[in-house]
Amino acid sequence: MIDAVDIVGYGRLGQALHRLFESKGVNVRCIYSQSKTGEGFASRDQWLSDETMSPLVFLAIPDDQIGLQLEQRSPSASLFIQCSGNCERFASNRFSTAVWYPLQSFSLGRTPDWDSIPVLIESDSAELLAWSQSLGLNIQSIDSQQRRALHLAAVWANNFGQTVIGTAAEICRNHELDPKLLKPLLDETLSKALAMPGEQAQTGPARRGDEHTLHDHLELMQGDIAVQELYRQLSQFIRQRYGKV
Repeated sequence: MIDAVDIVGYGRLGQALHRLFESKGVNVRCIYSQSKTGEGFASRDQWLSDETMSPLVFLAIPDDQIGLQLEQRSPSASLFIQCSGNCERFASNRFSTAVWYPLQSFSLGRTPDWDSIPVLIESDSAELLAWSQSLGLNIQSIDSQQRRALHLAAVWANNFGQTVIGTAAEICRNHELDPKLLKPLLDETLSKALAMPGEQAQTGPARRGDEHTLHDHLELMQGDIAVQELYRQLSQFIRQRYGKV
């Protein structure tokens, strides 16, 4: 019976999980954190020796620490849950593991919309699946290979996309323009990117082979060599991928 959960790690993901579970009435028995102290918290190292853990233990820790720390634990009846997009499910004959990966970017100060976030589960536990569904979340079962491919896609869409969009917003601010002017364009860009092949959706001066505009843009970015180079490389990629119309 799943009557409580523990969380290991209290960074952006750990805090988001804590707020989610509290909002759903889930008993968060203990949070193991390197920085947070107080009632309901313990040192992150303590979880390695704690023998009274909850049925579910969510590992909101860096990918490269998951296997290392699990290997240090003694056998336990708890289900240890990885929240990683890229890390393979840890295999062990000493305890049970599962993957519970929310496909979202978490930032401090922002409240995620859990009703729309896909939570991708890889587990042999029907109880975990039923418990997760009982929270009213968007639960989907997925294997490791699919999850790792989706994580790669998410890095392209979110992490790289954030850099590109953030650069666009910075250009607006540098010229005393409101970055929100870009929102209708971004909405249409996202809608097309998800609905159409790149061959049909891609537009712009690099796709058209508009050398004059490309040159003008590079001139405008003279003060930032790194951004200039990124612009050149992306333009070259578009030319090679889609060619001139």
